[in-house]
Amino acid sequence: MPPALVGVAVAARVGGERERGLFLGEFRAGVEVVGPAARGVGEAQTACRGGPATLEARLPYLCAEQRREVLRTTGLPCGYVLLDGFEPWGRLDLFAAADGYGAFGSGVGVTLDAAAGGFSAADAWRDDIGGRGGPAP
Repeated sequence: MPPALVGVAVAARVGGERERGLFLGEFRAGVEVVGPAARGVGEAQTACRGGPATLEARLPYLCAEQRREVLRTTGLPCGYVLLDGFEPWGRLDLFAAADGYGAFGSGVGVTLDAAAGGFSAADAWRDDIGGRGGPAP
C-alpha cells in the first residue's frame, strides 16, 4: 500500500470529531447533491477495487473481505457529482472507516493477536454500528 494511504488511514483514526467535522464540512461546502440522493433514493455503496488495502494498516486483524465491508458500510452518500464514478473512490469516508464497521449485515468474528502489537493487539470501534447482525462465524 502506498505510504500516503497508510498515513491517511492512521491519521483518520487519531483524528477526533473536530477533524472529521472539518473534513465533512469541506467535502460538502457548496456541492449540489444531484441524482438518486437528491430525489431521496439511496444507492448502495460498492467497494472499489483495491479499496480494502487503504485500511490494512488501521484494521490489520480484518481480512480483505471484512475491510471491504467496512468501506461499504461507512461510505459517503451517493448523489455528489464528483464522487459518483464507475469506481467509487470518491465515496470512501476513511474517517468513519478507521473507526470500524458502520453496520453489521451478518455475524462478524475478529481475532486479535497481542504478540503482533499495535491495532492487532487491542482496538476499539467508535462508529454507531447499525444493522441486523447475527451470530459470529
